[in-house]
Amino acid sequence: MTRFFLYYFCILIVRFCRMIIHFFRYIVSRTNPRSYFVEPIDGDYNFLSSPLKTFNRIMSDDVVPSFDWFVDVGCGEGLVGVFVALFKRKRVMLHDHQVYLARVVRWLSWGLLIPRVMVSTRMCDAYPSKSVFFCVWTSWSLRNRQRVVDKLASVFPNDSMIVSVTHPVDHESFILVKKMDYLFAWGSANVYYYKHA
Repeated sequence: MTRFFLYYFCILIVRFCRMIIHFFRYIVSRTNPRSYFVEPIDGDYNFLSSPLKTFNRIMSDDVVPSFDWFVDVGCGEGLVGVFVALFKRKRVMLHDHQVYLARVVRWLSWGLLIPRVMVSTRMCDAYPSKSVFFCVWTSWSLRNRQRVVDKLASVFPNDSMIVSVTHPVDHESFILVKKMDYLFAWGSANVYYYKHA
């Protein structure tokens, strides 16, 4: 519990430092006088963390099988993955294409001695069986979403599950098991549970 709160505190410090850096960078050379703190959204970033209470309810659903590995595709700051590693005591793979976020998660996990956490900026060519893939792609572009789904279809273990937030997984390799509605930081969103076809 203490390590999770330390991790979260460090993430808040990183957020604050990034905001200060962006503020001064945009003061010096800004193209949009109203945009001080964030870069323009290009459709592939989620700027809000998934609430852990909501995540716990999602993973406690009766359709989610017993799993050994948790894979967070687009992990951002890694809060959900660290929660799974520390409180559910599962092995975790975190993927995010934003290199600085992957580095922050990797360094904090190592520095705070958080076990069972692997961080990568690229998806793997194979995944262990009995995995749950968590994909929050609320603001992802359709092109990027489809690219990730195609990659998952080629490496997805038979006894695993995909939990997809906001958008359905449109691929013949996956069968929809259940659809639910949950409340997130950005509002209500659909959650889709898929298994291998």
